[in-house]
Amino acid sequence: MSQPGELQYFQPSGPPLPTRTWQRRSRAWVFALSVLGAVALAGCAITAVIVGIDHNRHFTATGAVQVDCATGVAVSGAPIRAGDPVRIYDSKTGELLASARLGTEALARGSSTACFAVFTVDHVPLSSGGYLLEIGDAPGRLVSRAALEAGLVLDP
Repeated sequence: MSQPGELQYFQPSGPPLPTRTWQRRSRAWVFALSVLGAVALAGCAITAVIVGIDHNRHFTATGAVQVDCATGVAVSGAPIRAGDPVRIYDSKTGELLASARLGTEALARGSSTACFAVFTVDHVPLSSGGYLLEIGDAPGRLVSRAALEAGLVLDP
């Protein structure tokens, strides 16, 4: 026993704690669930890596052409109208990379009377050179990836 005024760091031992039998009974289940959780997390990580790799090799090109609200024909007089095909070529090789159609709805922006026919081309592969964008029968124009990703507004 300690003397009066003496500092005691440890409490005296008390009665024994009850046996924790639930831990022994559930050990196999805890292990199995832990393994399943680890496999699920590994699957999520692998999926994220695959999606990330694919996303880095492709991008989505967007843009618009100014058209007459009533007729859907390009305001500039170029041979472009709503619904025409949009084609994106590799500027170095001339290979067709992706295609879509110019939107058929002419969307008005703000208070202006100008309308825009929009296009979205998904899964455009990366190119080291640049891109040749053709819409309808109009001659193609060289554009960059940054312009295509930002939402290019054409006035051909």
